[in-house]
This record gives sequence, C-alpha cells and structure tokens, in this order.
Amino acid sequence: MPHADQISDTSPEAAAAHDAAVRRLGTAGRLRAVVRFSAAMISRSRAALRSRHPDSDERELLLLWIRQTYGTELARAVEDAWEEATSYGTMTEGPRLDRNELFEDVYKDMPAHLIKQRDQLRELES
Repeated sequence: MPHADQISDTSPEAAAAHDAAVRRLGTAGRLRAVVRFSAAMISRSRAALRSRHPDSDERELLLLWIRQTYGTELARAVEDAWEEATSYGTMTEGPRLDRNELFEDVYKDMPAHLIKQRDQLRELES
C-alpha cells in the first residue's frame, strides 16, 4: 500500500527500504535528522536572501527572513522589540551604565563575593 506522501517515481521497494532505515534510527535519531535538516534549510534560505539582497546588513536580512518564514506580523514585532532593546544601548554603542552603579540597588545586603568583585573593578579603574 503506497504512502500518502510517496512521490510517484519512488518504487514501493525503495519506499519500504527508506521506512525501514528511518525506523532503525529510533526516536532520538529521527529527531537529530529533523534538526539537522531544519538547520540546513534555514541556512540555505538565509543564504538565498543574502544573495538577493547583497547590500542588506545582518539585521535587515534577519527581518526579511522572519517576514518570509513567519509573516509580517512577527517581523514587525521583532523589529519593534529590537528597536526598543537597542534604544538602551548595545555592546558597541552607548548609552552605557555607570560602572559604579553596577553593584547598587540589587541587594539589600550585598553578598561578600559581589563586594569583592566591585572592589576589584574599582582597583582596575584606578
């Protein structure tokens, strides 16, 4: 009996051999195969976008990929969240927190290991 997803040019013998090989993988093996395949397809679809939009930066490419894969609504939500997050600064651009405030307003009584780290940071800065 043919599978519902059997391609018309696949013989029943080949389909049976494929099914047997997949069963031998077990659940964990099938999951690994799906994850590898999914990662490969994501990588290929992002590479295709990169080749079609060579002047786009990584952020633009990611948003294009999200829009293409998951739709405009999610892409807009991600873009809005990205804008809000970067408004507080990034690893390479300000604004930056005052290092002296890094250890303040976290604990009522600061643990000894944080006091030590704070003092070490202050020594490095002086």
